[in-house]
Amino acid sequence: MKQVYLFNEGSRAAIYGIGTYIRQMVTFLSGRQDIRLNLVMLNSDKNEFEVEEKDGYRTFYFPRVSLPQDKLEIYIRNTWYVLYPYIEEDLVEEDRLFFHFNYGQELPLLELAKQYFPKCTTLFTIHYQKWCFELSGNTTRFKKIMQDCRDGKSEGRFKEITDDKEKERAVYSAADAVICLSRYTYGLLLEEYGIDVAKIYLVYNGLSDEYPVYEEKEPALIKRDLHFDESGKLILFVGRLDDIKGIDCLVEAFKIVSDAYPDSRLLMVGEGNYASCLEKAKGIWNRITFTGRLSKDELYRLYRIADVGVMPSKHEQCSYVAMEMMMFGVPLVSSTSTGLAEMGNGLYKLHIEETDEEVRLSADDLARLIMDALRNPETGRLFRNEYEQKFTLERMKEKMERIYGLI
Repeated sequence: MKQVYLFNEGSRAAIYGIGTYIRQMVTFLSGRQDIRLNLVMLNSDKNEFEVEEKDGYRTFYFPRVSLPQDKLEIYIRNTWYVLYPYIEEDLVEEDRLFFHFNYGQELPLLELAKQYFPKCTTLFTIHYQKWCFELSGNTTRFKKIMQDCRDGKSEGRFKEITDDKEKERAVYSAADAVICLSRYTYGLLLEEYGIDVAKIYLVYNGLSDEYPVYEEKEPALIKRDLHFDESGKLILFVGRLDDIKGIDCLVEAFKIVSDAYPDSRLLMVGEGNYASCLEKAKGIWNRITFTGRLSKDELYRLYRIADVGVMPSKHEQCSYVAMEMMMFGVPLVSSTSTGLAEMGNGLYKLHIEETDEEVRLSADDLARLIMDALRNPETGRLFRNEYEQKFTLERMKEKMERIYGLI
């Protein structure tokens, strides 16, 4: 029997990308007869520690605590001492033990796992790197800062970035296997982090195929139900309303698109900085719809009627939103940033210009790409084909099973 402990946290990231990743992992790990899956939920909404057995796997809930950042390790380490007796009680001699981590702050847990169970296997999946948020995904600038650091020329204002990079490198070095979600990150681990290539694995995220079979008239019915013009063009953005998602550039680009397509609307799904969007959107407020965060069913209805999806992000690892759009055959306009450059068939790509100081996006170029996609709806099948070839849950499952030694 293989005992697998999969770690998650009750945070904003867990609601979005990492949470989706965990759910996909649970889907195929919990369905195997040779695995005993244990999900460890840190900072959960439970008021006290709880253990729940449900749907073929066990979940350990650790309550959320409010601690300053410099005290967080105390909480992390203490969760181990609560968890350890359960691990020890279940383990028999012939079992193989796996600990799969997903957050950088879990390094103390990884080290304790190795200390208490030297024969265990530890895995770490890279969902984000902190410098990407600090530098808006500017790889050129990041590499220059790292080179300056190696040359002894690093300025004090970059200390937080270099410190974060070293903390990340410590996690990657300590794990037995490091899982990258993009070739971009794979290369970065070799070039900048100095991680042994033998323990780096590339596994794109995967998503269960939920593309519905529906009648040709159904999109028109959905539009009518949502009070959209049946003949109008719908441009869809899904994500946090943050600068790193390129939302200011998108709103500026939509002004240009709406001049050429007066019946077009921009749908912005997600929570965040509405004020910035509204400021940029003066004059076309009546043509942009902000929905806030939607349920999966509500979002999937929008995918069925969207003419174009747009992701002008400055940083992504392996976007589930991009996968969902491709799964529904929505033509996708996306940037060439980090991992997003590897998604989308190379079609409708917004080039990101990186300098030593900033990342630049062109609203004119983005508008041109959106209008190109609007003129060529038949390209949606190419995006659907890419999803089928690269991003299904079955493909992710096959690669993860090899890493776990299940094949």
